[in-house]
Amino acid sequence: MGEAYSEYERAKKGFSAFLILLVSIIFALYEIIIVMGFNFILYNFLRNFGIILPFILVTPDIQQSMAFLLGLIFLSTFIIHPLRKSITQIPIYDYLLGLLAFLSVFYLYLIFPEIVKSGYLELTFLNLIFPLLAIFFLLEATRRALGWALPLIALAFILLGLYAEGFNLRPLINHLY
Repeated sequence: MGEAYSEYERAKKGFSAFLILLVSIIFALYEIIIVMGFNFILYNFLRNFGIILPFILVTPDIQQSMAFLLGLIFLSTFIIHPLRKSITQIPIYDYLLGLLAFLSVFYLYLIFPEIVKSGYLELTFLNLIFPLLAIFFLLEATRRALGWALPLIALAFILLGLYAEGFNLRPLINHLY
């Protein structure tokens, strides 16, 4: 009898394995250097040797960090988990979906200072599309990794929230994004 195919096998070779390794290294370094504050230790260490690099002291807000890390998780999820369990190779659309999912939450990383200043997300075309894409990709990544149960429950509560707000997207997007 042949071995059962594991969905994780498709990300263990070639470019996909390199990309997963790269995303994992970026994730770990970002957590250690930025989130855990190692950048301040590094700055002081380098300053002792006369190397002044002020850009090392720049630290994003925790919401920006979470958006960046969620984007990395999206990217790896779309590469590791197939659209359907029967797919053994990684199609190009999974790479594109992973990149688009990363960009949908990285947009929050970029506009977060504006949100802090105004207190809410101004309703423009981009500020509507990117949050909706992020919510869709979160549901899809959850479906790929865990199955249909959790995304359907989350979708039911999203629809309940839309109903409670009179189907007005702005409060829902401001709350979820």
